[in-house]
Amino acid sequence: MNNIYIDCGANLGQGYERLKSQEFIKPDAKIYMFEPLKNAYDFLKKTYSLATIFNSAVWIENKDVILNIETADTNEIKDIGHASNIIGDKFNFKNSSNVGWKTETVKAIDLTEFIINNFEKNDNIFIKFDIEGAEYEILDKIIETKTYEYFKMMNIEFHENLRNDKQNLKPNEEYTKFLISKGITIIYPIINY
Repeated sequence: MNNIYIDCGANLGQGYERLKSQEFIKPDAKIYMFEPLKNAYDFLKKTYSLATIFNSAVWIENKDVILNIETADTNEIKDIGHASNIIGDKFNFKNSSNVGWKTETVKAIDLTEFIINNFEKNDNIFIKFDIEGAEYEILDKIIETKTYEYFKMMNIEFHENLRNDKQNLKPNEEYTKFLISKGITIIYPIINY
């Protein structure tokens, strides 16, 4: 059994640092980080040399996707793309406090396929989602494919306030109750971060 931490939407490693300082991440955990923003990816590569870092988004299939990039000030590393997302017309730009947006084509990986192909169900996997509204489609696929059977702990930031179609989404509590019923520990589910 391996201790694994998977960070979906790693940005600059803030979530990793927070969860590590609270001792949710095992000291011997193998670290995997996914970050589609090139500047943030470069920062992660320099900062977390022992982690496996992917310059890609997580999604429900392997394909190129359009990344909407927050352009508050992408020259300042601390301001890079906190609300950047791949959900396009489902994203509520009006409910975002950012000063501007640009788009870029980036690679996305099918998260369920990545999990199934790289890990065992007896691994101790802790996964974090901070993916600006794309968590709903991914959680639906995780449930549909029973990929949740691989996870022991999850930290999910729900961003329904950033979705244009929030009235069509399952309630956040439905996801957390289901996952808890399957024996997964939910660490601080964050609503509308």
